[in-house]
Amino acid sequence: MAFPVERSIVEDTETDFSYNITECQFAAYFRSIDEPEIGALMTCGVDFAAEELVRPGWKFERTQTRMENAPYCDFRWRKRSI
Repeated sequence: MAFPVERSIVEDTETDFSYNITECQFAAYFRSIDEPEIGALMTCGVDFAAEELVRPGWKFERTQTRMENAPYCDFRWRKRSI
């Protein structure tokens, strides 16, 4: 089974980690059934809540998604100072 997204690492250091999702089968599927808004809620909408649980010491940002027809999803994490 193929992974449903393709990503490229932008930065990977002790304090910063970021990647871009350049291809997303979820976005392609929801656009193919003319339901990108539902796709955004079901797949992209959970990212911020999930990140608080998965990486509590990191700040997460994302400003665009493939689901919204952006060229890539920009996932960015920065380690919080103690």
